[in-house]
Amino acid sequence: MSEKILYTGRKSLIAYINSIIGTAILVAMINGIFYGISYAMSEAEASENAFNIFSLAWIVVNIYLAASYIYNQFYIRTFQWIVSDEGVRIKSGLLPWKKNDLMNPYEVIFEASYDFGFFAKLFRYGGCNLRRTEGITTELYAPYMHNAAKIIGLINENLKQLRKETRGPKFSATRSDAEELSHLAELKNSGDISAEEFAAMKRKIIER
Repeated sequence: MSEKILYTGRKSLIAYINSIIGTAILVAMINGIFYGISYAMSEAEASENAFNIFSLAWIVVNIYLAASYIYNQFYIRTFQWIVSDEGVRIKSGLLPWKKNDLMNPYEVIFEASYDFGFFAKLFRYGGCNLRRTEGITTELYAPYMHNAAKIIGLINENLKQLRKETRGPKFSATRSDAEELSHLAELKNSGDISAEEFAAMKRKIIER
């Protein structure tokens, strides 16, 4: 059976805005430093050759900052949390040798949660967090995800369904049929299984 995609989560517009603001602040700071050095060189009457080298370095740094900004904007666009009926696939990366594609089956997901503040709730974004357990617990966190509550809600729905399917009582080879029926009755009385589940399990014991 093919994988069914339920939702594709991407970064919020806030992630792009943060990138713009962060780059603008960095550009302003670096150009301020360069301007201060340039002024000091002119006051010291530096040679024309030294001033040309300095000007070239200034231009190269600004080109690098512009290229980094453009790359980061496209990188943000590639970041995805793809929620399917089989698990959560996390994809990112722009360059072929730096792409990431990590599949997280529901069987290895221990917990899924999200966090948000006042503005995050207002603009419908938040941080998504997955805790995986494979011998040791690892965490995968993604800030500024659009509709974080929906992403985590879908993941938790699938986790709940998986645990419901695997929660059922396991037959023991060391117990007799009478003991198994007694055990099922206890589970039914405690509310761990429904009347329908009790009837189905009882029928399996009687028929085996």
